[in-house]
This record gives sequence, C-alpha cells and structure tokens, in this order.
Amino acid sequence: MNERALLIRSDWREDLLKLWQRIPVDWKKAFIAAMLINIIVYFFDLAQFPLGDHDVGYEDGIPLLSGGRTGRWFTPFLHLLSGHVQIPVYTQLLAFATQIAAGMGAVLLWRPKAGAWLLFAGGIMVSCMPAVTDFYYYHYMSLAFTASQLFMVLALHASLKPGRHRLLSYALAVVLTTCALASYQSSIMTWTTCFWGLVLIKLLEWDGRLSALYVLCKALCPALLCLMAACLLYAVSLRLYPLVGFSLDLYQFQTVVFTDLPQRLWELVRQSWLHLVVPQGFMSLWLKILLLCALAGGAAAMLSRAVHVTQRQLLKVSIFIVAIALFPVAAKSQFLVSNNSNWYLYRFLAMGLSYVYSFFLLTLLADSKTPIRNAGLLLFILLLPCMAVNCLDQQIRHVRS
Repeated sequence: MNERALLIRSDWREDLLKLWQRIPVDWKKAFIAAMLINIIVYFFDLAQFPLGDHDVGYEDGIPLLSGGRTGRWFTPFLHLLSGHVQIPVYTQLLAFATQIAAGMGAVLLWRPKAGAWLLFAGGIMVSCMPAVTDFYYYHYMSLAFTASQLFMVLALHASLKPGRHRLLSYALAVVLTTCALASYQSSIMTWTTCFWGLVLIKLLEWDGRLSALYVLCKALCPALLCLMAACLLYAVSLRLYPLVGFSLDLYQFQTVVFTDLPQRLWELVRQSWLHLVVPQGFMSLWLKILLLCALAGGAAAMLSRAVHVTQRQLLKVSIFIVAIALFPVAAKSQFLVSNNSNWYLYRFLAMGLSYVYSFFLLTLLADSKTPIRNAGLLLFILLLPCMAVNCLDQQIRHVRS
C-alpha cells in the first residue's frame, strides 16, 4: 500500500514537472517577476492580514462566502482552493497569481508573440493599479474578483483561437464565461475591454477593403456568440435559485428598463470619458497625468500608423478613430445593462479601465520606432513607483477603516 502511494505521488510530481517545462520560458520569467513586484507592492496588506480582514465584521459571512444571494454561485468552487477558510497570505497569493495571469493573458490576446518584457509590463499594469487594492480589502471575495477576469480572458482565447476542435473550444468558452459571471458579474467589463483591444489591433491591420472587413467581422463573431450563449446560460441558472432554496439579490446588477436604454447609453459614453480626467480619491494627480499620457501617446501612435499605411483610405481612418473613442466605453460596458450608479467604484475600474491603460502603454513599448518605445519605457518607469505609492496609501486606509 505504501509503495503504491509513493508511486502515485511520484507520478503526480512528474506530471507537474512536465507541465511546468511546457510553459514558455518568457511566460515564466514575466509571471515570477510580476509576482515578486506584487508581493512588494501589497506587502503591507499581507503583513496586516487578518487584522484588516473586512469580512470579520460580517455576521452572515457564510452566505456571502458562498455567493448564495448575489448570484455568484461559482464562488464556493473557487474557495475549495483554500478549503473555504481565509488562510493568511496563501489566499492573497492566489489572488495575485490569477490577476497577473489575467493581465498576461490579455497581452497574449493582443500580441500573441509578446516576449517576457511586454508580458511583465501588462501583468504589472493590470495587477498594480491602485483600484486593485479594493479586491484585497474584501478578503473573502478577492479570489472571485481576480479569477473571474482570468476566466473571461481564457474564454476569449478559446473562442477566437479554436484550433482543430472548434466546437469543444466554443463550449469551453461558454463554460468559462458563465463561471466568470457566476463568480463576479462585473467581469463582463474585462471581456468587452480585452475584446475591443483586439478589434483595434485587427482594424490597424485591415487594408480598407469592405470584403476584408467582412472577413474580419466573421472571425470575431464566434466570440460574441459565445458571450451571448454564456449570458443566456447564466440567466437560466439564476431562474433555478428558488428551486434550491436561495433568495436572489443582484444588488450591483439590477437591469436597465428597455425604454431607458438610449438615455443610459448617452450617460455611459459621457461618464466613460469623464472617468479619464476626473480625479479619484485613490489616485494621485501625478498618477492620473501619467496614465493619461500613456493613453494619449498610445492612441496617437496607433493613429499615426493607420494614417501612414492608408493615406488614401478615409473609411479605415474614420472607423479607427471611432473605435478608439469607444474603447473607454467598452471598459464600462456593465453600465449599459445595469442601472448601477457607482460609475467610479474602485473595483469596476480594475475590471475594465486598467486594461485600457495597459493596452495603450503596450502599444508604446512594442512600437518599432525607438523614440516612441523609449517614451513608453520612461512612462512605465515613472508609473510603477507612482502606482506602488498609491497602492500603499489605499492599503493603509483600508486597515485603518
């Protein structure tokens, strides 16, 4: 019996080793480096746990942990990783890992051949944005916040790069998206932001012909169909709640009345653009300015490429400008269907707008022109300490509260 147990354990270790060896070296370098940065940036939170554990004050912690009344029925499965117990440091490290992986996955979606440097920058921009500290304030939900984003990014990969087993890939995309919604509904903003970033990349490669635009739309359609199927499946799952004895309270996702959609759409566009310039309490003025520089610089670099390549193709340039203008709107897509008025809620920024900033910074870092690339590098060097200081300030505020 002991020999058999040792043999099983040995096989398990060998399988893990083989899996580790199959991961590209650049991925491992970027992930480990980003993980170390996250541990440094969020060390205060790690050291204070569980003294600053927000869920200690809840008497109904078990229903919240299970996600029962908020439609987050996949959360208990995530908590199996920690045995439904908030284990100091370990639980947070899992959240760091999934948040970084989501950021790196987004980079690979936009730039499949990205090296360690771009993967590291993308992982850091998504995981060290000051708004992310809000995830770690709610320790009992931190893994749901981060894992839901990773599920959405993986779902996009599965739906857009199906390979030989197309139907299985689509089915996997639907399941992953459903699990993401059932972990934290606002992760829909991660999907729309990453998807819209890919649309911009494809439009930049578009030659301006309508026939080629049709082919592009056809290639992107499976992702949209998988999203629609997942939303329908999730809606059906919520209908089953009374059958298992759960009450339902989607307090952050009350749907908009159909007749109010035009007004809601206008408000969505207005608030999305305002969010880029309106100061927030969790961001210093310097950080806000640097992020705006990254956004404006990346957009200008992409637009100059589009104009340079297609000087006579007014249609492409016009569509591309509109697509860039809609990018911040995609980062707040939840608010089109939800009548939630918390436009600037920290968690919502981390779910969507942080990916927008990451996308445009990567545009600068990956540019073929050295001056633009150097400007991107300088911005990243300035951004990292600014984000770290803002994150520390937020951690101190959380613990004191």
